Amino acid sequence: MPFDDPYAAFRVHQPDGQTGALPSEPFQDPYAAFRVKHPSGRETAAPGTIEDIGKAAVTGLGKGAIGLAATPSMAAWLLSQGVDQAVTAPLKIGNLIAGNGYTLPEWSARGAEAAKANRMVSSPEDIGAGDIQRQVERVTGDFYQPQTMAGRAAETIAEFVPGGVIGRAANIPANLAKFGLLPGVVAAGADELARGTAAAPYAKPVAGLMAGGAAGMALRPSRGGAMVSEYAQGMTPASLDAMEALLRDAQAIGLPLTRAEAAQAVTNGATRLADLQHLAEGHGGLKAFMAQRPQQIETAGRQAMDQIAPVPQNPSMIGPAIGEVASGVVQDVQGAINRVTRPLYDRAAQASVGQPVAAALAGDPLYAQTLQAIRRDPSLNRTIANLPDDSPGVIDLVQRRLREQADNAAIPGQASSSNLAAANFQDARTAPIAAAETATGSRPGVMGDYEAARAMQRQLRERFLAPIMSGPIGRLAQKDIPTQKAIEALFPKNPIPNSEPEVQTAIQALATRNPWAARQLVRAHAEQTFNQATKDLQAGANQFGGANFAAQLRGNFQQNANLLAALDALPNGKQIIPGLERMLQVMEATGQRYPIGSKTAFNSERQNMLKSGGLLASGAKVVGSGGLNLGPMVRQKLDGWTAGRNTEEIARLLTDPAAAGAFRALASAPAGSAKAAAALTRLVNLGTKTPSQVRGPLDEQGNLRIQGRNQ
Repeated sequence: MPFDDPYAAFRVHQPDGQTGALPSEPFQDPYAAFRVKHPSGRETAAPGTIEDIGKAAVTGLGKGAIGLAATPSMAAWLLSQGVDQAVTAPLKIGNLIAGNGYTLPEWSARGAEAAKANRMVSSPEDIGAGDIQRQVERVTGDFYQPQTMAGRAAETIAEFVPGGVIGRAANIPANLAKFGLLPGVVAAGADELARGTAAAPYAKPVAGLMAGGAAGMALRPSRGGAMVSEYAQGMTPASLDAMEALLRDAQAIGLPLTRAEAAQAVTNGATRLADLQHLAEGHGGLKAFMAQRPQQIETAGRQAMDQIAPVPQNPSMIGPAIGEVASGVVQDVQGAINRVTRPLYDRAAQASVGQPVAAALAGDPLYAQTLQAIRRDPSLNRTIANLPDDSPGVIDLVQRRLREQADNAAIPGQASSSNLAAANFQDARTAPIAAAETATGSRPGVMGDYEAARAMQRQLRERFLAPIMSGPIGRLAQKDIPTQKAIEALFPKNPIPNSEPEVQTAIQALATRNPWAARQLVRAHAEQTFNQATKDLQAGANQFGGANFAAQLRGNFQQNANLLAALDALPNGKQIIPGLERMLQVMEATGQRYPIGSKTAFNSERQNMLKSGGLLASGAKVVGSGGLNLGPMVRQKLDGWTAGRNTEEIARLLTDPAAAGAFRALASAPAGSAKAAAALTRLVNLGTKTPSQVRGPLDEQGNLRIQGRNQ
């Protein structure tokens, strides 16, 4: 194809159209700007496209970083420009009205000069990205200038990268694509299209700003979504995972929670999502969801009770069955103690105190009366029927009956004749005990069989029987004990601290002898608490019954420890506890909401936010009113419509299982949902560049001229 003479534009044209020789003055090489100057002064060939792209990209990254550093000065300059316009605009208008002879451009120039003397920052060239770049270039030399279209595009795209990588690490890939690459590509394309035109200095920043702004607007959440993001601040990836686990547990037991309830539960109230839910509920956004709550609590609670034990056919028989089992436990312990000490008692019974001592003992009317009563009662006399009255075995039984009569007669804390009788019965035991010990070999420093048998009985009773009698088993060991009293004996309202081992031992003992009775007693306690906590209120069904139940069943720290100990001691306890714990956690979470009508001041403040539809909705209000204030009725209808849409959006984000990803993204967003803040900062820096900062034509040395710079 014909060769395009690169010097044709510089040849002398003759009138007949012929071209002559080149002019005699020195010729300026049009490609000098694209040649790479070596420090020695000689020139080398222009770099290839790939090399140009690489160097230009490095320059672009540097400019992008400088632009971020210049953000404060850019903001100050923009503010000063706004102040200038606010000050000079009224004067311009007044000048035109007064007709003082100045034209509008003349007055603008005069006003600008006057304002420039007072403003803090004269232009972004004086202080800002341009100033920082000049300081850097003093050290590094002039920034590399791209020499191909691909290089120019690479530099432009790279300028947007630093702003796109600022933010949370997890969001960097998305932000880089949306706020770095996208506006960079658009700005590079606009720059190429506008080259050589009057719009060239402005094409890149304007196009990039519009592209980045469009991305920011596209990603900007709705007003409802923005409120979710604001009120979810404080949640971490770990707490979001815990929230989702609790939501799954709630769904599994048929008691679905809102995300606000679950978030508050797992963060111990660290977020403000309960406030947002309260606001949505106040506008009816969760009415249908919450209307099912009482029945869901009822169903989930009854299912949990069935895991402990089946529904009893005769609940009134639970108490007597427990009392019988507890009495059997006491008798078994007593029988074991007697079996251990029986050999010592049997040896002691073979001795004799002698008739004189026996006669002296019978001289005490209480002793004689008790001995005669034993001999007349076959149930008592049976064990000593073959022993004479002077046997230590007979004397021991008499002294024990005297002790029982003393215990039965005593009325603690009262000055009565019964207590006097008890003291006399107790005193009557002294002589028989001493006589039996002496007869069986006891003397100072030596313990005979009878004394040893009594000492062993005392030690075994203190070690084994006394704890049982003073604990739950002892309180339950009553004939025909009512079920309610049995529940109170095992699960008192204010249990003794550290009493969970006693409860566990008691349930284990009961379950060993009667598993049905043990399981039914624990169920009766839990179900009675559930019935009381979930009873309907005067205003209707109790939506907070689940939280009340969890609080009452767990009670204080010791009550909860005793409950877990009792469950663990049941035959199927280790399988029951995890499910019951999950159910109680879900029930507790249902209390992470405010009753309707509370927090009035908060509602007044936040209802206005629901009525706000953002920039587009606000503009619609203005346009729809022709720039005038809307009538009260129209404005009220529009506000109500906007609030309804925002309420529906909040309700969807809090309850819809399909909105899990959207909620997590909103809760993970930085405060204020300003994902594009860093990128838009860079765009503003580009947008505030003036033509004096744009590279110009070639200078005398063949380099690109930079106007407005000190060389």
